[in-house]
Amino acid sequence: MQPLSKATDNLRKAFHFVNDVAVRNEVRYVGSEHFVYAFLCMPDCGAYRALTASGVNKAQYEQLFFGKLDKGFGYDGLTPRMQKMYDRAVMLAEDENMQAGTAHLLYAILEQPKCVGAGYLQTLADLTVMLGNAHTDFHHETAHNEGKVLFRTIITDCLLN
Repeated sequence: MQPLSKATDNLRKAFHFVNDVAVRNEVRYVGSEHFVYAFLCMPDCGAYRALTASGVNKAQYEQLFFGKLDKGFGYDGLTPRMQKMYDRAVMLAEDENMQAGTAHLLYAILEQPKCVGAGYLQTLADLTVMLGNAHTDFHHETAHNEGKVLFRTIITDCLLN
């Protein structure tokens, strides 16, 4: 996995947040669903804007997220799939000469429609609309230097297949 030094302050905050949530809820693993929840709790990040503009409601997501936490899942730390999604976010950011931000990680999560986080989002919002909002909102990032993400049509292709 790429080092956290390649992440923006907001994305590092999200990493700390998901670890705290896992510890408080006696869950050993951290997956994409944890990061989506973190983004919904961080109104100053680009991923939050894309999610909420797409109609994702924090209270509804919370109900899904906390209702389905798997305390018996035997993996410690980031799941292997989540590690790959973080690496993908770093790669996307490096393609644009910037640090990986919440926008990049949300993009990487949405590229994997079969991951738990994307699955939960599919029950709450139209992901095609979410991608359109993300494309618009990620061009207006915060002063945390999350940068803008060049959204590619591959995302829509992944979600439709």
